[in-house]
Amino acid sequence: MNEYPDWDGDKTPHTNDKAEVTKTRAATNIDAIEVRGGKYRGATLDGVFELVNPPTAKPPGRVLVRCSWFGVTPPTTYPQLDISGATVIKKLNYSGQVVDDISA
Repeated sequence: MNEYPDWDGDKTPHTNDKAEVTKTRAATNIDAIEVRGGKYRGATLDGVFELVNPPTAKPPGRVLVRCSWFGVTPPTTYPQLDISGATVIKKLNYSGQVVDDISA
C-alpha cells in the first residue's frame, strides 16, 4: 500500500537539515506515536506519526512511519524515523492529524 509517488533520484534530496513537517492528514483509529526530536535524513522532527507496522515498532531505535519525504516514498520503504534520542508517546487507536509530508 503505497499512496505516494516513487523516489526521483534526480529531484529528491537525499538529506536536508531544514526539512520539517509541511503537511498533515486526518487519520482514524490508527496506532501512532507523538515524537519530539525525532531524526530523519538530517532533519529534526516533531509531530504525530502513523506507524506502518505497529506490532513490530519497538522504541527506542527506528520505526517505520507512513508519510512522504518531499512528496515521495524513499527508495526502499516508508521513512524510518530515528526516535532513539526523542521523547515519544504511544497513541493507540488514535484519531486526529498525523504527519503526511516532510519537506523544506
